[in-house]
Amino acid sequence: MSLFQTPPWFRLMASRGLGGQGEPVLFSAEAGAGRRLSLWLCRHERPVAPAGARLTALGNFYSPRFGPLLEPASAAWESAEAVQAARSIGLQLRCDARGAVLSLQPMQAGSAELQLLQGGLTAAGYRTDCYHCFENWVLPCAGLRFEPYWAARSSRLRNTERRARKRLQAEHGLSIEIVRTAGPALDRALQDFESVYQDSWKQGEARPDFIRELVQLLAADGRLRLGVLRLQGVAQAAQLWWVHEGVASIYKLAYRDSAAKLGVGTVLSASLFQDTLDSGEVHLIDYLNGSEPYKQDWVSERHEFLGLVAFDLRRPAAWMPALRHFGGRWIKGLLKRLRPHKAGAEAVDRAQDEA
Repeated sequence: MSLFQTPPWFRLMASRGLGGQGEPVLFSAEAGAGRRLSLWLCRHERPVAPAGARLTALGNFYSPRFGPLLEPASAAWESAEAVQAARSIGLQLRCDARGAVLSLQPMQAGSAELQLLQGGLTAAGYRTDCYHCFENWVLPCAGLRFEPYWAARSSRLRNTERRARKRLQAEHGLSIEIVRTAGPALDRALQDFESVYQDSWKQGEARPDFIRELVQLLAADGRLRLGVLRLQGVAQAAQLWWVHEGVASIYKLAYRDSAAKLGVGTVLSASLFQDTLDSGEVHLIDYLNGSEPYKQDWVSERHEFLGLVAFDLRRPAAWMPALRHFGGRWIKGLLKRLRPHKAGAEAVDRAQDEA
């Protein structure tokens, strides 16, 4: 289970991440053998995107993953007890004053968690559907070390990194630090991270307290990997990674605009990949959300993440959002079917004109 499906993550999101945008609420049901299935959601006073929902996943732009919790941790998502618990939560949601429309995202396409939630909500009487959220790039790496990994990267990437590192070492006093635990080094690295982020194209954190507490949470048991690249002692690039249950998540990265042409981001990424792979701790490196082209230089496998919407069509409050969602999808499908016919007709007309 990812960090994004743990009670500490949801508690942190509830206390620091929402910025007053909604009220956290927990739904849960017994799932047999002493287990409990839980779903952390957010109530909203007004409908929110994408489906006009007033109950959404407890998350926002800080949340590249969402899903239910099955505690104690277990892989038994497909058990009859878990299926019944999902239906029970669906019935609870239908009784909630804001439960006419649900929006739960993002979840990995084809995952057991998504299938469980969709099945439970459907069994409880919701009309459900899924929609595309984003692509996700990962590197399966069980047993892989940096040297063979790096040899398999493109010559363009390897040469770019080699030249940049050599130049930075010779001309700019390059140093790289990767901080794992709490202490003075973390305090300095976190200040550097915030300074770099503020001076980058990202222009500062929306909720800096959320990031600070997240970093402290990760550092408490050594899961943190906060990398900082400094030139002449001044931070120029920073990346926030962590390792949780064998998965290294690349959460945030930034470099100063003034250092963009020096290749500091590439050099720091290579150092973090090397540190992570040579530790032997991970079986997956995950770039989380986004399909930016540069990620394909570093990792090899693409996944799709979806949103799940659910409409309680007994309630008038669900009718218009459902009409917009399903009607819009029907219109898009119709236009897609018409395009080949239109293209074929235009080709015939051109041929006749030429004749």
